[in-house]
Amino acid sequence: MHPFYDLTGKIGLITGGGGAIGGASARALAQAGADVIIADLRLDAAEQVAGQIRALGRRSHVLIGDAADYDLVGRLAKQALDAFGRVDILVNVAGGGNPKTFLEFTPAERSHHGGTEDTEWRRAVGSSGVRSFGCSTGDRNPTPPFQTSTPQFSVISVTPW
Repeated sequence: MHPFYDLTGKIGLITGGGGAIGGASARALAQAGADVIIADLRLDAAEQVAGQIRALGRRSHVLIGDAADYDLVGRLAKQALDAFGRVDILVNVAGGGNPKTFLEFTPAERSHHGGTEDTEWRRAVGSSGVRSFGCSTGDRNPTPPFQTSTPQFSVISVTPW
């Protein structure tokens, strides 16, 4: 493996880690040497990916919860830190589930992003943005939930679009 991709000794946390993109991200981190925490809404999917991580010879831990729930994000962060002591890499993948692609929304639908009405567009954009923002920054917490756990902290956010 090229040294640039060596993550031996690093701890990664994947939100949405039980899904297709999150699972692939988790396996890629493990293949590069990282231990991986899988956070997802679905226990069965998260456990399946965690089993794949363990089969690669890496440690894995499962956390169940919704990354869009700001109050829960703090508890998930505590559980992750209790399990592994730190988080070096946060990969935000949670937030998909919208059957429409970006281009399937009409310009009129996309132009209502600043309003307060509950629209399909706001739910789609909000689900990805809220999950990534909440996990990365802690939003309601003055200290982002993971950034104090290690001096070199990386955040990767993936949206379904």
